[in-house]
Amino acid sequence: MRVILLLVMMLYAGVVYAIERPVWEDNCPQGLQNAVYKEVQWYWPEGTRSSQELYNYWAQRRVEFYDALAQCDFMADDFKEACYENVRSKQAVDNELYRLKIENKKISSQVWRDTNKMTNSVMFNILSK
Repeated sequence: MRVILLLVMMLYAGVVYAIERPVWEDNCPQGLQNAVYKEVQWYWPEGTRSSQELYNYWAQRRVEFYDALAQCDFMADDFKEACYENVRSKQAVDNELYRLKIENKKISSQVWRDTNKMTNSVMFNILSK
């Protein structure tokens, strides 16, 4: 009797599953989950501007993420799982593009510094008085 009950429970558990809703914290770097969007001002120091641009990027991504989830939430269960998977896939692609953008920025900055070092010539006074 217990074996039959166990088999029925296993079959039932295989049919019924919960649709897992994506979570923003899984897609966003630590500390930027609640980033606030603010217009960047021209008179701000460079460090403040770049920090706010970073916050703005993640604040916009969060809005897009929750908008996409809201669309999924109104779908029938048959389509909801596929919609959530599309949201996860889009976030993964966006994260990879962001990582590549940051990496390219670092490389460009290093190339600029290296080039600048080579073009800054040092002048020596070889003629004595």
